[in-house]
Amino acid sequence: MGANIILYTGLFSIVLLWMWLISRWRSLKDIVKTIRHRLILSWLLLYIGMGIWIPREGDIYDVTTIDASAIIQVISILVVSFIVFGSIRQLSARYYRLPLICMSLYAGVGIVTSPLTTTFLLNLFKAYSVLLTVVLAALTIRVELKNCHQYVVYNISYVYFGFMCMLAVIGGVFFPDITHRPNNGVFGFMLEGMPKLNSNSLGYMSGIAVVISYARFLRAKKLSSEYPYLLVLIFSTSSLIMAQSRTSIAGTFLGLVFLSFLTRRKAMMRLFILLTLGVVSITAVITSDRGIGQKIVKYLERGVSKEKLETLSGRTLAWEYSWKRFQESPFIGYGFYSTGKTEIAPHSAYFTTLLNVGISGFVPWLVFIAFLFIYIPARGYYFDNDRYQYRHEITAVLILQFLRTVTGQDVTIHSYSTMLMLSIIVSFYVAKRLRRKQMMSPA
Repeated sequence: MGANIILYTGLFSIVLLWMWLISRWRSLKDIVKTIRHRLILSWLLLYIGMGIWIPREGDIYDVTTIDASAIIQVISILVVSFIVFGSIRQLSARYYRLPLICMSLYAGVGIVTSPLTTTFLLNLFKAYSVLLTVVLAALTIRVELKNCHQYVVYNISYVYFGFMCMLAVIGGVFFPDITHRPNNGVFGFMLEGMPKLNSNSLGYMSGIAVVISYARFLRAKKLSSEYPYLLVLIFSTSSLIMAQSRTSIAGTFLGLVFLSFLTRRKAMMRLFILLTLGVVSITAVITSDRGIGQKIVKYLERGVSKEKLETLSGRTLAWEYSWKRFQESPFIGYGFYSTGKTEIAPHSAYFTTLLNVGISGFVPWLVFIAFLFIYIPARGYYFDNDRYQYRHEITAVLILQFLRTVTGQDVTIHSYSTMLMLSIIVSFYVAKRLRRKQMMSPA
């Protein structure tokens, strides 16, 4: 009962959003024109290539299987490679900034260490995909500087994440056999994506969509501007709740609290608290006759035993074992993308990097991470040279992203997380350069 209410609420908001989009189609044409450049379209191709759009037989997450979905990803990488290297002459050193250099070094170490694994070609392809995305980011900085568009690729990430949440909610209502993964939790299942996307990844994408939608809802000054963000906020919240990803829920909550305290509209802080308490209370009451506290605990447990929860679903044990394995091969690790295949999957970006590429790859990767989570928030005022203040929004996104690096490992490969982080770096450097030009120009 509770699950149906949440999913149907999300579905209703999707219908309203599409009605709004149809009514505003003419004005949306101007937005579409801003992504006409082939490099910007490359970001869309990379996002699309990561999806499992065609049903797979057997283990749907088996990355060693060459099937139609894998071929789509290979084709997307080949097309983007053709576009990127066809434009490489436009790239100069000034667009290749410190975090991009560090990420390139990390990808280079990944390419060099790929032969250490039993799936050499697969791992080489994964490392090359990271390098390709970094070069694309550097080229995009140049393109956006030329067109004075700071946030195009960042907004592409937001739209794509929201689109995946939309498909998940629709799948949760109409295709439960595809999107419902049974468990012993409050709802009896965890929501997965459609195309296939595990609940943790769906929770992450939902959390990002919730944070960005909430930030833009707060700063919108007219009802016509608030309306679409409110609808995206509703259905992405539905997918976040039903995916039951604890890390994403915690990161989203912290991000929303951060945004609520910083907004000048103090009433929104009270509204956020009331909405949060209302959603939790109503969900708990309608799902069973137990106490609210017990239902919240059961929801967060997701049907997992208390013994397993004490080790963060086995993560702490994996981290301890990973540290021992790292000490046996500290410099080059065991080969890029080896975790989860020939090595244990520690479910932590930091331990994953140490195991895959050792200290030689961990150091540049860590500099990239530190730049993203420390330097960018500290210099966030560069984002405020637009008609919107993106500083607080991006900082809230980075709060969730940081928690994702602790309990997830997708930041170490070509993934949704990596592309989102690179899009933030692109926006940062473009905003920084445009702001300096604005300050140097005569009044």
